[in-house]
Amino acid sequence: MNPLDLIPAPYRFAAQIAGIVAIGIALMVGYVRLISYHEGIGSQRATAVCTADKLKAEQAANDRDAAYQSQIRKANHEAEQRQAALAADIADLHRQLERVRHDRNAMRARVADLSAEAARRVAGVCLDVHDECTERYSALAETTDRLAADCRTLNDAWPR
Repeated sequence: MNPLDLIPAPYRFAAQIAGIVAIGIALMVGYVRLISYHEGIGSQRATAVCTADKLKAEQAANDRDAAYQSQIRKANHEAEQRQAALAADIADLHRQLERVRHDRNAMRARVADLSAEAARRVAGVCLDVHDECTERYSALAETTDRLAADCRTLNDAWPR
């Protein structure tokens, strides 16, 4: 038995049209839901990919930051070591300077008792020492000026 036989004859055509329209509407609703479902899946995948990319970028930034921090710690440690060595050198220099002052004062006390020739030799040695000190001081001043210029260049070139 055909279900259309239950509908009176004059209304069968309208029932067939209504059935076709209902099937069409059901198919359209199903299609819209299917598209929505696929868009939802695509959106979830895109969100997952974006989240993963964001996490990778954050991890890379954290790694770079950690490397920079490590480099800064290393530079600070090396600077502290250089400062300690410099402090030791300065202390040694002060000890040597004190010995030279002591020797100079002792020589000054004995120079009055020296003969003219011995006094000339002492004066010559003192002039030689003075010349050597002047040369070293000039070299030191040149080096410090060059280093100061290099530091200024580095500071001026550093990105801001």
